[in-house]
Amino acid sequence: MSADTSKAKVSVTLASDTLAAIDHAVAETRFPSRSAAIETLLRAWVRGERRRQRDAEIDAYYDSLTEEEQEDERDWAELGYLTFARDTAPEVRSRRKRGRAAESRPSRRETDR
Repeated sequence: MSADTSKAKVSVTLASDTLAAIDHAVAETRFPSRSAAIETLLRAWVRGERRRQRDAEIDAYYDSLTEEEQEDERDWAELGYLTFARDTAPEVRSRRKRGRAAESRPSRRETDR
């Protein structure tokens, strides 16, 4: 959302079934007003359009890569996945919750060896 919070008043012509759907959403208190409903829906549409544009740019980037560059990208993705899996494993999470002192003490498994 832009930092500019000023609003402009506009008039639109809508099909009666579209207006009925908006009025129904307002009546169910999903939106405080017709204006709020229309603005919310238009913002969602704009976000979707921006996402589609970004996705097209990303696709174009990856389509432009050589085979070697694509292999490098796959290697980095695999490294990221493995690092994420390691760092989010239950044992790692529980040690983080206990704090640094727990990390400096040997685990039960280590002392049983």
